[in-house]
Amino acid sequence: RLHDVSVTFPAGTSTLILAPPGHGKTSMLQVIAGIISATSGQVLYNGKEAKDMEARVNRITGYVGQDDVHMPQLTVRETFMFAAENANVSAGLPDTEVVRKYTEERVELLLRVLGLTNCADTIVGNDVIRGVSGGEKRRVSIGEQLVTNARVILLDQYSTGLDASTTIDITRSLTAWAHITGGTVIA
Repeated sequence: RLHDVSVTFPAGTSTLILAPPGHGKTSMLQVIAGIISATSGQVLYNGKEAKDMEARVNRITGYVGQDDVHMPQLTVRETFMFAAENANVSAGLPDTEVVRKYTEERVELLLRVLGLTNCADTIVGNDVIRGVSGGEKRRVSIGEQLVTNARVILLDQYSTGLDASTTIDITRSLTAWAHITGGTVIA
């Protein structure tokens, strides 16, 4: 449970939340993402209360949980395309050639930014089906959220199971995304 918490996460920034286990980091991220409700207090997005924006909160936030859950038989590129196309539908964008071309370009850019071009056509896999490595799978989880129209990316324990080099690469990519797009990263 969270008590007496007041924080602001400005656009274009990355914030790392550090605390011992059981101190509410996951709860805070899930409240911001609209996954669970705050029992008291308020969550504001650009000065508007979350309860007044209920239908839009899941479109402006992207939550990356501790577990990487994917459709194992899709390739990395197909996973990103699926996430992007579904985000476009929920945003009310028409299914036109222009939107498809933009989506493909966005997917290709993210594959490069996240260092996934070498495995873009490899299936993601799972515990039973061999696919990309654990570090690549973590990048896929993050990329699924970045390819949508989310403005706030929330990452719960995103470095678990990753080596230091991979964690640094992902952190740099997320920081660059926040600065370039004016989005907000909270990890």
